[in-house]
Order: sequence, then C-alpha cells, then structure tokens
Amino acid sequence: MVEDGFDDDDAGFGRPLPPDDRIWRHPSEVGGIVHAARRRREVSNAKLVGFAMAAGLLGSVITVGALTAGGAFEPTVVQQPPVVATAPPGPIAAGIEPAGWPEIVRRLEPSLARVEATGGTESRTGTAIAFSSTADGTYLVTSRDVVLDADKITLALSGERRKRVELVGSDQYTNLAVLHLVGERLDPAPFSPSAIEAGSDAIVVSAAGSAARSAAVAKALVGSVDNTVRTRSGIEVQNLLRTDANITPDAKGGALVDASGSLIGVILVMATDETGVERFGFALPTRTLQSTADSLIRTGFPTRVWLGISGSDLPQATAAELAIAGGAVLNNVAVDSPAAQCGLRSADVVTKLNVTPVESMTKLVMILRELRPTDTVAIEYLRAGTLQRCFAALSQPPEAAASAIGNPATATTSTTASSGGTAGSTTGSARAATPPGTATTAASPTSTAAQSS
Repeated sequence: MVEDGFDDDDAGFGRPLPPDDRIWRHPSEVGGIVHAARRRREVSNAKLVGFAMAAGLLGSVITVGALTAGGAFEPTVVQQPPVVATAPPGPIAAGIEPAGWPEIVRRLEPSLARVEATGGTESRTGTAIAFSSTADGTYLVTSRDVVLDADKITLALSGERRKRVELVGSDQYTNLAVLHLVGERLDPAPFSPSAIEAGSDAIVVSAAGSAARSAAVAKALVGSVDNTVRTRSGIEVQNLLRTDANITPDAKGGALVDASGSLIGVILVMATDETGVERFGFALPTRTLQSTADSLIRTGFPTRVWLGISGSDLPQATAAELAIAGGAVLNNVAVDSPAAQCGLRSADVVTKLNVTPVESMTKLVMILRELRPTDTVAIEYLRAGTLQRCFAALSQPPEAAASAIGNPATATTSTTASSGGTAGSTTGSARAATPPGTATTAASPTSTAAQSS
C-alpha cells in the first residue's frame, strides 16, 4: 500500500507480531488469552489429581495387603498379657517344709530331759530321750559316755525340776545306756519305721541347757551310714549314722529326727575336730537302739542271745602272721554255755560266724545280735594255727547275770554276758551276781573285753 508517496516496506515496518508476543493487547484479545490459560491449568490440575488418586489407591492396596499378611485383621486385635500362676513355696529339700521344723521340735520337747551326771570330781551333761513308759515311771535312753563312772545321775525336767534316776544298764558295743525315772511319766518319742539313707535331711534336737528356755536344735544331713567309731572307753561302735551337724558335747543322747517328726537315731558317739573338741555326732539307728534298750529293760542284758564268751580283737600283727584280716580272741568261755558245749576254749580265734567274716570282737557281737535264742550257728575258728569248725545252739542269757557300768580298767566282767557290752544292772551299783559255773575276767585298760557273745 502506498500513501502520500511512501511504501510500508520502505518505512521499515514489517508484519504484525503474533498476539502472544505483543505487549499491548486489545481487551477482546486479553479475554481469550486468559480463558486459554485457565483451560490449560484445569487440564494440568486434572492430570495431577488423577495421578494422586491413582498413587493413593495403589498405596492403599499395598498397605491393606501388608496388614492382611501380618494378621492385623484377625478376630482378636488386642492381646492381653499372659497370667502366670505362682505356686506356693515348695519344700527346701527331701519334703521338708521350713515351717514344719518348729512344730516338730515343740512336739518332741516333752520327751527330752537334761542329764547331769557326777563321778568324783568330774561332771558331765547330756540329753536323755523317753523310750517307754510304765505304770511306775519312764525308761529313757542316753549315751553311755555321759553316765560312765557316775555316782549320781539327775534328770532336769521341764521347769528345771530335778529327779534322781537309776541306771538300768548299758552296752559298750552300742554305747547306749538306759535310765529309769520312777514316779513320773514322759511321752515316748515316736520311732521311724523306715531305714534311713545317706543324704537324708534331719535335725538334731537336744534338751535345753541350764541357761536356755528351749531345746537346742541343729540342722543335720545324714552324710553316710554304717560307720565305725571308737568311744571314750576305746570300744568300737559299728553301724552308726554320721551327721554333719555342728553340735556340742551336751548333745550326746540327743534325738536325730526326720521331716515327719520321727526318731531315726540317737546321738551316742561324737568325733573330735582338728582341735580335739567333740563336735561331730554319730547316731545309733533306731532299729538297733530299740532291740538293745528292750533287752536291757527286760533282762539286764543288751541282747536276747547268749553264747557265753568274752574276748578281744586279734592284734593286727598276729593277724598278719596268720594271713587273715582279723578275728576275735576268746579270753574266757563260760562253763556249760553254748560256746563250751560247742567245744570252744580260751585262746581260740573266731574268724567266721555262719557265712560272715569276723574281723573283731565287736563284729562278732553285732552279728549275734541279729540272731534269735533258738538259732544254731556255724563257727569257724583257729586253734594253734589250725582252722576248725563247730556248731553252737544259742540260748537266752542267764537271768542272774549283771554287772555295774564302769571303767574297763577296773570293772569285773562276767563272761556270761549276752552279745553286748556291760551286762547291766538294775540300779547301776556294783551288786553284780555271777551265776554258778561262769568265769569272770578283769579287763585291762587297753583290751576290748566283752561280756557278751
């Protein structure tokens, strides 16, 4: 186009710029542009919303799957903590309840009494346990060591009442002594019918001391059975229960009690510690105690069987020369006794009774105590180095045989004794009667003379 002689191209003007590249726009053009921009934004937002919804849906699916796999939709969602039942406290060991021991001690206390024995310038104390009661009083058992050589024996009862007692008899092979309390009845202690085993729990209960208001109690464990210990008088006591209880000499004669409250033994022998103090107790089992005490009460003898010999242990040097483990040397044989009728004589060495080897006089005595007065026994013995055998028909002890309890160095010993220690007396005095035709022997301080076998 030419106007006034000018051409547009000549004037430097070109074609109009696109609408979006211009600064100025007509209002009608602006409305269109705004509408287009808004449309573009709506499209973009719609895309974003769709993407977000798709992502959310995918996330939900994944989450639900994870929860389902983890058991989140099981019926029980909240679990209660488990309730643990607590059992009542159990026993300490071997059926022993801690609360049971005090009651056992309370029940046993009326059966105990403190023994006070004096002889010359010496005095000893211990415990006695009621064994049986009769219309005229009570028989009690204690350790022979407590009343050995005593001139006076007194029992301290409840309330510190003191009563004189008589010595019925004693037995050197079990170290048991039996006392008789006249005019007063005590409750006998219950005896256990069961054999005790090593490892059993028990307690040692002894009578209250002079300055105490209750019985003395020591926790004990039966460490071993069938022990052999020498007594103060030098006699071996066999078949004892060893306890680990730390006790004092006053506990001699004390009760060894199990968890049921029954007596399983009586402390009759004590061993010394490294300082020489008696501290460890050995108990005679109730089976042997009952048979020995019954026999002492009924007959004055510690056993119901009589062979009619006395003897001592064969010295170890002599046993080695004879190539034997040991034996019982006969010191005396009673006239018309089962031993005499069998053909036994003094100086014979008994080596076997029936099928049981005899290594000592104590062993011979304890074997005989398991037999009956009507039994016949086979006896093997050495005479002048020659092995011989005989058969003896055992009998009951003679009724009149008795001797005083005392020191083996001075006591006169009746060889009519049954198979056990001091034949026993009804009063503890030296009014022993020797039946006609029986020999007597004075035991030396080092011998283990026996009036019984």
